[in-house]
Amino acid sequence: MMLYATVVVYLPLMLFFTAVNGKAADFGDELNVIRNAETRIIDLIESTIQCYLSSGVDNNVDLNLMLGVSIMKGQFMSCGNRSQFNYFSDFNRKSRLSAMVDELYKKFYENNIPDLDTTWKILDPRLWMSTERIVRKSHKRARLPAMFDVDSLTDGDQYFRDISDECLRQAITTCQITPECIQPELLDNFFGYAHTHQVLYLHVLKKKKCNSPIFPTIVEKIALDKCNMIFIETLYIANDPDLLEKFKDLFIEQIAICGMLNMEDFIRLEWLSVVFTTKNVDCGDVQRKNNNLSPQDSSHLAGVSLAALGTYWKFLCYDYGTDNTK
Repeated sequence: MMLYATVVVYLPLMLFFTAVNGKAADFGDELNVIRNAETRIIDLIESTIQCYLSSGVDNNVDLNLMLGVSIMKGQFMSCGNRSQFNYFSDFNRKSRLSAMVDELYKKFYENNIPDLDTTWKILDPRLWMSTERIVRKSHKRARLPAMFDVDSLTDGDQYFRDISDECLRQAITTCQITPECIQPELLDNFFGYAHTHQVLYLHVLKKKKCNSPIFPTIVEKIALDKCNMIFIETLYIANDPDLLEKFKDLFIEQIAICGMLNMEDFIRLEWLSVVFTTKNVDCGDVQRKNNNLSPQDSSHLAGVSLAALGTYWKFLCYDYGTDNTK
C-alpha cells in the first residue's frame, strides 16, 4: 500500500514539473497535473489535521504540532493570493481546510495554559511567510566537513533543547539580541537539529527586523549559508536508508526549514515521497506504538511533515505563478 501511495504521489508531481518547467504538456495536461499535485498534498494535510481534531488526543495537540501547522499556514499565505494558481484550485476545499486549521488552533488553546502572548507570537503564521525570491542551486560545498559524524546529530539535539528554544522565544517576544544567544546561534560546528534551529532563529531576527534595518540582510545571507551546509547533511541522510529511517524527523525538518527560505534544492520528488510515508505516523495510540514513537515525537514528526507539505505546495504555486529567482 505504501509503495502504491508513493507512486500515485510521485507521478503527478513529476508530470507537473515537466509540464511547467519543461513546457512538454499542452494546457489541458498542465491543468490536470497541477490539480493532481495539489490534491495529493492537501489530502495528507487534511487527514493529519483531522486525526488531531478527533477526541482522545487532546494532550497531543502541543506546541511542536502547532508550530508546524503555523509554518504550513505561513507557506500557504506566501502564495495564497496568486490569481494564476487560485484559478485552478478548489475554493471550497481550501475553505474547508482553513476551517479545520482554525479548529485545531482553538483546540490547542483550550487544552493548554501557556504564556498566551508569547505562544500567540510564536504561532503567528505571518512570522513564517516566505519572500517570492526562489534560491536556485545555491550550495557550493560538495561534501560534509571531516568533523561530521552521526553522533553529532544527537549532540545537536541536546543543544537545541537546552539553548536554542529559549533564544527563539527571546527573539520573538523582545527582539533583543544577546551575546548568550547570537554567539552560539552563529557557530558553524553544529549539525542536525541545532543547525535547523539556528536557521529558525536567524529567520525570526530577519522577519522581526531586529537590531537595525541593515541587519536582516546580513542575517538572511548567514541563514542561506547554513542551509547550504544543511543541504549536504540532507543528501548524506537521504543516501543511506538506515540513516533516513533513524533520522526521518530531522530529514523532513531540514526540508521544511530551508524550503521556507525558498531554497529549491530541497524540493525533490524523491524527498517528497519520504514525507508521504509519514501518513500513518500520526496522533493515534496504535500508530505510535507500531512506530516506537512517544506522543511528543509523534506530534513533532506530524508538525514538521505539515510544514514540509506547505513548503512543497508553495513551490507548486511559485513555479506556476512566477519565475522570480535570486
